[in-house]
Amino acid sequence: MVVGNKTDLEEKRKIPYETAEKMAKDRGMEYIETSAKQSKNIDEAFLKLTSFVHEKICKGTIEVKRSPHMKINTGSLVQVKSDSKVERASNCAC
Repeated sequence: MVVGNKTDLEEKRKIPYETAEKMAKDRGMEYIETSAKQSKNIDEAFLKLTSFVHEKICKGTIEVKRSPHMKINTGSLVQVKSDSKVERASNCAC
């Protein structure tokens, strides 16, 4: 995922939206623009990224190495409440 930030500073934009979107697409990635100042797409970017990582962990594409300091209960359900609609990538019990 490629994230363009500070979209509230349009007058200082260096890369056109279409160029950034094409670059991401050519590399097989999604593109999203955000603005923390305007609260634009912040939750969406976070939810998309964490859903992507969760899916890769469940499929075994990303290995999670646990340290003695980590306390992860496998099979636990974490619910994220948001105004955005997020589809579950899988029904695994990571």
